[in-house]
Amino acid sequence: MPSQLQGVRRKVTNVAKGAENFGKLIQATNRLAYPTWSLKGGVAFSVPRVSFESTIVESPHDVESFRLRCADGSGALRRVSGGPWGRVASHLTAAAPDGSWTFTRGHISQWDSDRTGNTATVAFRDFEQVRGEGTPAVSVVVYANAPSSGIGWPPERTERAGADRRALLFGLRCRVFGRDALIRAVEIPEFAPHGGMIAIAWIGGPFRGSALRVLITVLSFVFGTFLEQVMRRTVDASGEVLRQTVYTVHSPKTPKPMPPIHLYQPWALSAVGDQLGTMLNRCRSLIARRVPLDVAVSRLLPPHDTIGDEIRDIALALDTLIESPLYTPRRRRLVARRRFQEIRADLEAFADSILGETEGEVKKRIGQVLQQANSASVNDRRKLFWDSLGMEPTAHELKALEHRDTMSHVGYIPFPHGREGSWNRLIREMHLLRTLVNRVIFRLLGYEGNVLNYVNGDDVTVSGLRAQR
Repeated sequence: MPSQLQGVRRKVTNVAKGAENFGKLIQATNRLAYPTWSLKGGVAFSVPRVSFESTIVESPHDVESFRLRCADGSGALRRVSGGPWGRVASHLTAAAPDGSWTFTRGHISQWDSDRTGNTATVAFRDFEQVRGEGTPAVSVVVYANAPSSGIGWPPERTERAGADRRALLFGLRCRVFGRDALIRAVEIPEFAPHGGMIAIAWIGGPFRGSALRVLITVLSFVFGTFLEQVMRRTVDASGEVLRQTVYTVHSPKTPKPMPPIHLYQPWALSAVGDQLGTMLNRCRSLIARRVPLDVAVSRLLPPHDTIGDEIRDIALALDTLIESPLYTPRRRRLVARRRFQEIRADLEAFADSILGETEGEVKKRIGQVLQQANSASVNDRRKLFWDSLGMEPTAHELKALEHRDTMSHVGYIPFPHGREGSWNRLIREMHLLRTLVNRVIFRLLGYEGNVLNYVNGDDVTVSGLRAQR
């Protein structure tokens, strides 16, 4: 009885702790806003092995460009802005004398000279503010270029003060790297031209190492579009911002997302949320073992210029995984070494007997091919990959993959333009390949559930891969 009572108490405590954490995550993501700044006074510049001071004239900025126009009477900025041909100028860093803010990854974008003296404008990629001291209670990362509509966020009940104490929040409760987390759509007007906005918040301080690379890889894959990190912040237990970093964004691009699941269905996102911790851990393990899952995902995502480009990129995503070092097979000889030497000598002698003196290049090519002929490494690699996954592509999928070679050698996929069925068949093969690669990636991530079948709009069931060799 005492052990049962302890178990009940632990369960109650965990539920209460989970509700408390959920409240912190909601509070941290409710207060997101784009920061503004107007900086004056001194600034400390630095590049590797060089540092100097200047004075800020103005600090114009928008979401695509952070700039500091500074006095350059001493010519220090001009001297560090570049170098001889063939040498890349180092990125500039600019910091407040008291350390309250820092710009990084800067380069000189403009020079000006008037009666007041010389000035230089430096454009930066990142701006970090230190706004308070304390222990981080919640960390938040905000991404742009997300789907602007059509996301079926699962409803979550949350307690609120007031007449109606139970309210609905639409978001995805999950765990990331062992911490309670929340993913939800947010609105920041300044980023409106850059697609939808998604925030992910988790309990505790920022993650270190490859965690953010893993997060953006898995979330970009799930939402079917390349998510662009635009803001990071940490807040204390009262919700006050301690530290905040803002990143410039690229020119607006909002291609149609290509998610691997029915993104508009709450049950589909709920299934991802339940397994997100496993997927993130598996992704981090694969990347650590030199399986470039992030590269494969980036090839899958839009935009693609033509249908041929899309087919090529989908096939390349698969090849990126197959060619990774994890799936390097042990080299094996098709026949014994001594027997192969006899075969090779006979074949070379036969080639010499039928080729003339002016056909030396052909003899050389034959010799190169024979040198590799006793190894089945290419076929072994693909077999090892599919065996490791416990799946095998169908004949139709293998036929569709042949378009990869056509794109590589011809540059486009020829088809009879006068036949409507030919175009439809090409579209079907593209959808067949996308469904195949989505299934492969989900299986590598250990996901179990339904995957969108791009051929007919139905579901394909995926069972998670339990272990890698």
